[in-house]
Amino acid sequence: MNKGSGTAIFLAMRAEWYRMVSPSVARRDPEIVIRFLELNNREEGISQSELARKLRMAQPAVSKLTRKFIWSAYIVRLSAKGDGPRCQTRTTDKGKDLLRDLDQALRAALPGKRSSTGLPRRRRKIWPVAGQQVFKLPE
Repeated sequence: MNKGSGTAIFLAMRAEWYRMVSPSVARRDPEIVIRFLELNNREEGISQSELARKLRMAQPAVSKLTRKFIWSAYIVRLSAKGDGPRCQTRTTDKGKDLLRDLDQALRAALPGKRSSTGLPRRRRKIWPVAGQQVFKLPE
């Protein structure tokens, strides 16, 4: 398999994912896992109802995912201030480290040099096509 092929890149990123994320969480959709951690990454925390709304998930699914993340020590439950059963959750240092390390590992799995924006560098000049309007951008 070609090292730079899309399949090889996908498999390298998938291997990094399973190496870094706890097994109970790794089987979930990576987009949901990362968004879940990012949404919890607020000092005041976030409620499960707000998580369900932002992730567009049913409340029972968010509760189950929250338990898995607490068990994996990626988030912590904050004590409620007179609201009864309502609780807030927040990303722990372990969860923040996971987000940072995962970002670095997945970027490293991508081939080629990257620009400062993280996008691939243009390798050749783009020539205008006949009949195409040319725009001058301010510098």
